[in-house]
Amino acid sequence: MHRAALTFARQCQGAIAPLTAVVMTVIIGFAAIGLDVGSFYLARRTLQTTADLAAIAAANDIGNARKAALATITAAGYPADTLTSIETGTYFADKALAVDQRFKTSGSSPVNAVRIALNSQTPMFFGRALLFLTGRLSDTGARNGVEISVRATATTSRFASLSVGSRLASLDGGMLNAFLGALLGTKLSLSVMDYDALASTNIDLFTFSQALGSQIGLTAVSYQEILAANVTTGRLLSAAVSAARASGGNSAATAALVTLANATATASGRISLSRLIDLGPFAKMPVEDRPLIGARVNALDVVRAVAELVGSGRLVKTSVSLGLPGIASASLSIAVGEQPVGSPWFAVGAEAVSVHTAQTRVLLDLALVGDSTFSLVSLSLYVEAAAATATIQRISCSDGSVQVAVRPSVIDLWIGSVSDAEMTNMKVRPTPKPATLVNVLLLAQISGLAHVTISNMDDVKLAFSAADIAGGKPKTASTRDFLTSLTASLLGDLKLYVNNLSLLPTALLNTLLTNILVKVTAPIDTLLYRTLSLLGIGLGNADVWVHGMRCEGAVLVG
Repeated sequence: MHRAALTFARQCQGAIAPLTAVVMTVIIGFAAIGLDVGSFYLARRTLQTTADLAAIAAANDIGNARKAALATITAAGYPADTLTSIETGTYFADKALAVDQRFKTSGSSPVNAVRIALNSQTPMFFGRALLFLTGRLSDTGARNGVEISVRATATTSRFASLSVGSRLASLDGGMLNAFLGALLGTKLSLSVMDYDALASTNIDLFTFSQALGSQIGLTAVSYQEILAANVTTGRLLSAAVSAARASGGNSAATAALVTLANATATASGRISLSRLIDLGPFAKMPVEDRPLIGARVNALDVVRAVAELVGSGRLVKTSVSLGLPGIASASLSIAVGEQPVGSPWFAVGAEAVSVHTAQTRVLLDLALVGDSTFSLVSLSLYVEAAAATATIQRISCSDGSVQVAVRPSVIDLWIGSVSDAEMTNMKVRPTPKPATLVNVLLLAQISGLAHVTISNMDDVKLAFSAADIAGGKPKTASTRDFLTSLTASLLGDLKLYVNNLSLLPTALLNTLLTNILVKVTAPIDTLLYRTLSLLGIGLGNADVWVHGMRCEGAVLVG
């Protein structure tokens, strides 16, 4: 019995040795694979970290994205060819979109994000022995190691706030009262000092929006919801009063705004400021929060913008007292087009955001002081002003500067007559007809037609430094086609149609009339300048304000 047991033990011992060898081989193999897999994960994590850092560096310097990414990659010890692709585009932080659909490259604007892909290989250590045993060590891919590919997307936030219009270089209380009163549907009697106080007071548009929300009972909402609300003119101007007080505006400006608010208190029309103001990335922010970006706008410009919005789409007529030599009287007809959707006057946004003036039409009917032959001469001046546009081209976070491309308004100026129906039909451009200049019984009937255009087919680049932005001063883009005297240019193109009822030679009648018109070229130029500047339009130029800029560091988004 003892001998049998000993024999069995010897037999088992011989069987265990090969089994142990097999088991140990498997254990060592799995250990080798575990070490290699751990090495792969470490290599992938290191490569992903490098990709993340490279994407952030590229997003912070999108203009030199490839250079910035490569500098980060090589600094991490990887060769340059590790970078297999780099794309710039736009990242949309829209929760309604799938994560992989939020980055757009084709035709996207503005460019605010970078997506990169890295590719590398990590060697195998213990796994090479297994590949040798399985006969696969000769495979090139297996011999070189395991291929690792990673991607990273980063975006950066760069915003600026801007507006476009025309400065009122000289304040004329009479014209401003007539113009603003006609648009607002009331009579105004503010003084030049009142308007000067408004022009020297700034209103913060975020504070203004908050005050408007309080006026209409909207508090726990977003800025966008307040601006989209249909509000009476009186409420809007009352909100401006509150904003002026909150910003420390002088008492004269506050008093002027109170007068304007009281004058429009009973106005029944309602308007939405969303056509004028676009707060961009801050639009959906709760009104209790205050974005950290400049949005302080001249109070007189706010009043003017509100007045134009109130009076848009209808014909406004008023007479103006000018006191200009050679001009006996003048009546003014204005038609301001509605601000197109997506074409605000003030906006906050990144590169490619634009602001616009409204399409405007003006008809000036003038009575000119004549001479012994023609005691009175009529002159109808029709102005067709397209929208001026300012677009943010570049926001530089390194030095706090902003570059804006400006297209001044194309202005067509006519001596000619236009009907009221043509003035208000903004879908069709009027074709002015010859206007009566002289109609003297038993002497002559003289009509005339002339046309000149101020245009600039190329954008004008304006650079705003950090100091310019802090100073709050506008810059002017002037068209190269600007003419020194528009009236003189019109007279040079003037075609006269004469019905001579007298014995005087027609050539003499033409000369007498032309002499009268030439004497008033300078006053008429002044009148045109003042009238259009009231409407926020410059003769061959556009003024642009960059109210503030803000940069936020790049962040990973996918």
